[in-house]
This record gives sequence, C-alpha cells and structure tokens, in this order.
Amino acid sequence: MPAIKPIPSSPATGATQADGQADQLVRLVYWTSTTGRQLRRCLDHLAARIGLTDSEFLTIWLCLSGEGGMVQGELAAALGVSPAQMSGIVERLRQRGMIEMHRQTLDRRRQVWRGTASAQQAVGALTPQLAALADRLEAHVTTTDQEAAHSLCQRLAEAASSLPDSDNYARDQSMAHPDQRSTPEAA
Repeated sequence: MPAIKPIPSSPATGATQADGQADQLVRLVYWTSTTGRQLRRCLDHLAARIGLTDSEFLTIWLCLSGEGGMVQGELAAALGVSPAQMSGIVERLRQRGMIEMHRQTLDRRRQVWRGTASAQQAVGALTPQLAALADRLEAHVTTTDQEAAHSLCQRLAEAASSLPDSDNYARDQSMAHPDQRSTPEAA
C-alpha cells in the first residue's frame, strides 16, 4: 500500500480565522476518511478469507454485538451504505445463515437482525488474524492511543450526527446573512 503523503498543516499566509477553521474541518474529514478506508481495506482482505466482504463482516459483528440485534436502518447508517445496499447485504447473510430476522417486541413492524452461531464461528475464525493485525497496528499506534482515538471518534460521530445537513445549512446561512453572500461577480 502506498504511503500517504502529508498535507501541509496550515492555511495560506494571511488567512482569516474562518479560513483556518474551514481548513481544520476539511483536514479532519480527510484524515478520518483516509484512516477508515485503509482499515476497511485491511478488514476486507481478512474477511475475503472466509468469503465475506468488509461490509458483511461488520454487519455480522454488529448483529452479534448489539443487545438483541440491530434494526436494518441502524445497520445501514453504521456501515455508511444506502438502505438498498443494506437490503442486499442482509439478504446475502440471511441466505448464508449468518443472521436471522426477528420482529421487535414493541413494534412488530420493525425487523431486528441478530447474528447466528454461524456468524459467531465466522468471527471466531478471523480472531487470530484480527489479533495479528491489531499487533501490527500497535507497533505504530499504542493501545492507549488507539483507545483515545476510539473515544474521540465516538464523540466526533455523535457531534457530526447533530450537525445540520450541508445543503440546508448553507441555504439558511445565506438567508440569515445576505450581505455576506459571495457571487462570482464579487470574487
């Protein structure tokens, strides 16, 4: 895997505070997504050994980890896939006997997916390779730093989920501050 080229860490000279904040946000998005993609590639490589994709492996792991299973919409959000993609993933795993659907007790319309014994075996089959990968990662990032990153990523995910979507936010900001709108003529 090619090395990631570092990006200069400061905005251009003469940049405003808003420029610095914008740059910091884009860097955060860049580095978290780059890290996620690289780790997902590693997971995909391992999951392929047992005939799964990284998304399928994460799905069974989530269905085994969640108390009482997970609703399909929650699975889609957790994996960052569309509801249609998630439907395909759960159907493939259901056909393979790795997850099974149950109706939620309070709302019988909601389908909850739970991992099966077959899913537990699949996760167990990869445990030694996952542990070896974790050891290799620890050679670069200590367990303490990994735990701190885990905690930080959880907080970032919670904070990001409370942010307005960018289209509505940009429109609302331009309506609230019409004098600060930038137009091609003004640039």
